[in-house]
Amino acid sequence: MAVAIMPARASRSIGKTGAEVARLLARQLDALAAGGEASQADLGRLAGRVRESLRDLAEFVDQAGHEQRVRLGQLPDGQRLLRTLRRIRHDVDMLRRAARGGGSDLLHDHVAGPWRQAALCGAATLRRMARCLDNDPAPEATETLAEAVGAYRAAVDEMRGDGSAQSLTTEELGRIFNLGFALEQFRRDLDDGIEVSAEFCGRA
Repeated sequence: MAVAIMPARASRSIGKTGAEVARLLARQLDALAAGGEASQADLGRLAGRVRESLRDLAEFVDQAGHEQRVRLGQLPDGQRLLRTLRRIRHDVDMLRRAARGGGSDLLHDHVAGPWRQAALCGAATLRRMARCLDNDPAPEATETLAEAVGAYRAAVDEMRGDGSAQSLTTEELGRIFNLGFALEQFRRDLDDGIEVSAEFCGRA
């Protein structure tokens, strides 16, 4: 006989698995910020674990949707969480591709530091999101991802203003601008992630 997942249990399963996805994505950003060959190997392994955890999350969301149709009780929006985490996973993949070819260690000095700081700030925000999904809200971050992305954009503008960008190859410039675009999209999607994760706070 099939065992139905009760609404509260379904909500916990969705929250726990979503938190695991967020933490794995945070570890990918840590590896991106670190750069180097060892970090590249970590990125591939972590990407596989993210895919597996997202498949598990999709199954829990489907089960919870069925349970909500046949029983009374309001659950957090698991479908929205799944969509948002899939977008964030895509954003992290875009950051990985934009930084490929040496990562932060081969970026121009003007932007290498701000890029690393933005990646680490994104990782910290993902861990804060994971804690909320675990029903354990974290304190507000001392630096927001929006501020870190703004610092990266400012560094790029400074490069363009002082002429140092003229010494870079087309490939190097493309990497710098692609990172900026990917960071901005990541920031928007992570804002949505923080918002949807808040629905899981305060639930047993």
